[in-house]
Amino acid sequence: MATLAKDDSWNGQIPREFTRTETLKTIKVFSKGELLTTTFQDISLGGIKLNWPTNQDIDAPLIIYFSTDLYFDGNVRWCKPIEDYYEIGVQLPELDEIAAIYLGEYIEQLQEDEPDLLMTSDPLS
Repeated sequence: MATLAKDDSWNGQIPREFTRTETLKTIKVFSKGELLTTTFQDISLGGIKLNWPTNQDIDAPLIIYFSTDLYFDGNVRWCKPIEDYYEIGVQLPELDEIAAIYLGEYIEQLQEDEPDLLMTSDPLS
């Protein structure tokens, strides 16, 4: 069952533009000439929060592969240490209508596949 996340803001002050879905899912990310496997903690049409092995520079470019047919460029917007790894926030580019449909369908599929792991945060609630 989906529930509302407690934090409906991007930085504690600015409301989120898109609904955020929290989960733990493994994906591939291309960064600095390497293809890495990592997990993401939440996703929306505007961005994604990744678990990351090292510190990342702000604005560092990444390519996030949700599948072989669905991938997006993104840029690191924040990075914070968490015990023995880092969390990084990646902003996705403004999506055209078709890309938004595909990513939206991916997010919906996550909600159907893993309902017990998900929490959905609606920015308008």
